[in-house]
Amino acid sequence: MADGARFVDTAWWKAYIFGGVAAWAGATIAVAASRPPGEDSLAVRLTAALGGAVYFAGIFLVTGRADTAPDRTEQVRRRLALAPATAADLAAERRGQAQLRRIRAVYTAVAAAGVAVMLSIVAVGSTGYAMVGIGVLAVLTLVFCGYFFHAWSVATRAAAAAVASLGLQLVAMPTYLRVPDLAGGSLSGFSVGAAVYRGERHGRRVHIVQDGHRAATLVGEPPPTDAGVAPGPIGPEAMAGLTGEPPSSWRGVSVLQGPTFAAVRRDGNGAGAWMFHDLLLAESLLPPP
Repeated sequence: MADGARFVDTAWWKAYIFGGVAAWAGATIAVAASRPPGEDSLAVRLTAALGGAVYFAGIFLVTGRADTAPDRTEQVRRRLALAPATAADLAAERRGQAQLRRIRAVYTAVAAAGVAVMLSIVAVGSTGYAMVGIGVLAVLTLVFCGYFFHAWSVATRAAAAAVASLGLQLVAMPTYLRVPDLAGGSLSGFSVGAAVYRGERHGRRVHIVQDGHRAATLVGEPPPTDAGVAPGPIGPEAMAGLTGEPPSSWRGVSVLQGPTFAAVRRDGNGAGAWMFHDLLLAESLLPPP
């Protein structure tokens, strides 16, 4: 299966979100219609709870997958490094990545616990249990939101460490709140603003901007007008030939070129996770410095 970030951009994912809700509701209604009037609704409640469990398990499975292959991404980053990383640099990067994995695990566990509590309230059907469940959900919501401040700080340090050896600096981060958007089939929450990296590599200025659904990488200086600027007529196969990375890495990528610059745009959820690939492509499109 494609990684989670790509799969949620496909028609298959939309079909799962809407078709899954329809199947879940349809099964519950069918069971309810088959029961004699006045009979205990346990079978209906269990159907609703189990259907929800299957539906949300699919969401967690897809959205919990990594955006790119970590080993491949690290190989590209090392190709781009301007100087060999020191032992201290490598240790700091490993610590940052380990912290990011823990943050992801905490958020996934809290979201999964919240869904489990909600489904158990449906299955039990008791007012007393529902009150306890609502209290538990309130606590989980506080944990979900409160943990953000620690997660934001860790993510900022990890992002800055990851680009230091590339001659880049992290100069801006989005304001981001990770909350479950169950209706939309997403656990990513929402953000305001973008992550911005700047620096100089091989005598050329680099400017990278990322938000939740797209990323743009500019290498060099664009002219003050659009004269001589044109979309690069290359597809994934040509991009693979330029970079040595597989064609599957270049889906949703477009290029804009001019005499003094190259710009790469990647569309889709989690596009920022491919920033090293996009920087490699942009520099590959330009003549050697």
